[in-house]
Formats: sequence, structure tokens, C-alpha cells
Amino acid sequence: MKMTWSVASALALVVALSAANSARAADPRFSDIICPNATEPVRQFDTVKYTAQKHVDEVLAAGNRVIAAYETCANEKQSQIEVTNGHNNSLQMSSDYGIEAVHYAKLRGAQYYVVMGRMHRILDDFDAARLAFTTAIAQVKDTIDWRTSPQAYYRSNDVNVGSASAHLAAGELSSKYHDQAIAIRDSANEELAKLPPPSGANPTPTP
Repeated sequence: MKMTWSVASALALVVALSAANSARAADPRFSDIICPNATEPVRQFDTVKYTAQKHVDEVLAAGNRVIAAYETCANEKQSQIEVTNGHNNSLQMSSDYGIEAVHYAKLRGAQYYVVMGRMHRILDDFDAARLAFTTAIAQVKDTIDWRTSPQAYYRSNDVNVGSASAHLAAGELSSKYHDQAIAIRDSANEELAKLPPPSGANPTPTP
């Protein structure tokens, strides 16, 4: 049986979905170049969320399909890096650039975890909301902590890329998604603070 919306919940959903809207380009026909497998799920999610007769389960299902698509993309990108590093002439710099695709996929998934968490909170499903927010934080942790490798190498001759080269070593830099990852983490933490204590948690003893 499909769950229908109250007027208050429908209005609150507009706020809950804002994270997904801000994550996308202005082009109404969204296309994801890095994770093309997520293009159609995101389009379907956008279609469902703007449907006049919304049903909670349809929107949640569409959002979960987006999350699954980005999880698949992150796993595929990680596998590609591992294959590249399995060759003796692998390029360290390629790993640095390759991991950024993993960061991107996890970042996008985390954005939708926050959206799903807000929806669960609106529905008073606080345990599901808490799980979504904590998962979003976990998704972006590696991106926040990550730094590029201190050395980069040519694939052809395994020579260090030095200052005299046309291709400079990347140095220890943060991910280009670092600031966005922090914003998602902070947003998820703010949402967690709005939730009541976990079910079954012992109340704080009165002094």
C-alpha cells in the first residue's frame, strides 16, 4: 500500500530535496559523465519528486536507486585503479586522478543519503534517518582525509617527475571534492543533532 502525503509533509519535502537539486547542473536533462550509469536513475528521481500525486515509497525507492548507482560506480572506479596498480609500469599520478572518480561517486551517493535521511526524518522514521546521515558521513570521510601522493612517475620510464619536467609532481594536495565533502559531513551532523535519541538508548541519569 502506497503512503500518501500530508500538505505539511509535501512542503517539507521541498526542503529535503534541496540537497539533490544543488548537486546537479542547471540543465534539466541531467547527464553524469563520470558515472553514466547514474544518469537515468537521477532523471527518474527528478521526475518522481516533481510528480503532482507523490507517494513516499516511490520517492524513497527512486532515491535508493540513485544511491545504488553511485555505489556501483564507486566500486567500478576503485577496481579500475587496482587493475592499473597491478602493472609494474603503472603511473602513480593515474592513481591519484583515478581515486578522484571514486571520491566523486561517493560524494554524490552521500548527497542522496542526506536527502533520504531528511525524508525519513519528516516521516518520523528516526532510526532510518540516523542510518542515512551516518552513512553519508562515512561516505565522505576518505575524501576529506585524502592527500595526493608525494611523487608522480612517467609510465614509460618510471622516472620521477621533477621540477624540470613539463609534468610537475602533484604534491600533497587535498581532493578537489574536499570542500564539498566537508559541507556534506557538516550538513549530516546538523541533521543528526535534530533527531531524538536512538530507540532503546538509556536516558541520561538525573544527578
